[in-house]
Amino acid sequence: MSSLITPPILFFFLGFIAAIFKSNIHIPNDIKKFLSIYLLISIGYKGGFQIYHNGIDTNGILVIIICMLFSFTMPFILYAFLQKWILKVRTDSVLIASSYSSVSAVTFITAINVLVADSVNYDGYMIVALTIMEFPAIIAGTMIYYLFIEKTTKTYQPTVFLNSVKESLLDYSVILLVGSLFIGFLCGDSGNMDMSPLTSSLFKGMLALFLLSMGISAGEQIGILKKAGVKLIAFAILMPIALSLLAILLGSIIHLGEGNTLLLAVLFGGASYIAVPAAMSETVKGGNIGLMVALALVITFVFNISVGIPIYLSILS
Repeated sequence: MSSLITPPILFFFLGFIAAIFKSNIHIPNDIKKFLSIYLLISIGYKGGFQIYHNGIDTNGILVIIICMLFSFTMPFILYAFLQKWILKVRTDSVLIASSYSSVSAVTFITAINVLVADSVNYDGYMIVALTIMEFPAIIAGTMIYYLFIEKTTKTYQPTVFLNSVKESLLDYSVILLVGSLFIGFLCGDSGNMDMSPLTSSLFKGMLALFLLSMGISAGEQIGILKKAGVKLIAFAILMPIALSLLAILLGSIIHLGEGNTLLLAVLFGGASYIAVPAAMSETVKGGNIGLMVALALVITFVFNISVGIPIYLSILS
């Protein structure tokens, strides 16, 4: 419970409750974008600095490979599962499968904040794992759409597929994480001293403001879930739990350590509500983007930061 009683988490629920009760509280999109840019740069830079000091060992390489394989293969598995047991609309299935095979950077950042508060160490290569997990899911989801949904039509356009891949690779979150990670690695100790006021002192306050805005967004979209149905809402909770437990099992097998294993669990159990919708909205015609975002943000994100992270941390400790 101590993981929940922190300013960032409490500010999230402040925004969430305020939005549910129709408060006029509002954070402009430009400010939300600025806060997300700050958080991505801060996390990426600190990850690069950690790699500068500790390098990437065999476990790090293994984790990166596992995460890439997970992100690419899981959309096919989840698509088949959703089609067989939960959804009839194939376009919605491919969108949700892609989202739940990708990552939530904000959940990851929240987990890092919990680890830092509890003085639990983690390695910089986990930032690399976060970075490379977004675009494989988008590529796989786009492949599913063209292979299983539009294969019998004449609407296939290679340029649309390539544009989705390009958009996923050039998404600002990927560019900022990769770029700041390299900068943190190249600048080493002297650069870390210069950047410390930005990447350390301001971090929790900026995270609190960003989670306040996320809480408002989640509360505003809660009405969309009326269309989801019990099965889909259960999927948005139980599937991330199952995937996170799989990550914990893998972490124990390869001896990742408590901090790295928690972050792996968050990566496996997260769902994208920014990068995947942005990249696939033009590709998947007729898909309910709003439903996908509502599930990932209102159900899975809220569950992970309020219940999931504390549970996984207690299992590991």
